[in-house]
Amino acid sequence: MYFASILFSFILSMAAAVFVYRKKKTKGISILSALLINVLVLGTAFTVSYRINLDSWNFGTGDWEIAYLIIAIPLLTWLNAFLLQFVKMEELVR
Repeated sequence: MYFASILFSFILSMAAAVFVYRKKKTKGISILSALLINVLVLGTAFTVSYRINLDSWNFGTGDWEIAYLIIAIPLLTWLNAFLLQFVKMEELVR
């Protein structure tokens, strides 16, 4: 489940970063949009997974793999920034 959330977040943030990069033509804003989408998707997945896991509520311990969701945020953002340099810009010829 965590891998699917990370993969979904990567695909969504990469698509949004490419869209913003082609619209605004600045990498900084597109990387920031990728970071925000990663934080929203993976942060929400972390919160929902933590709330569902009763062991973490009762005893303070639980599924340690849930930390992958938080660790993946900067890694996915860095990967988005790296892959963004290979995006081709369409020039309008008139």
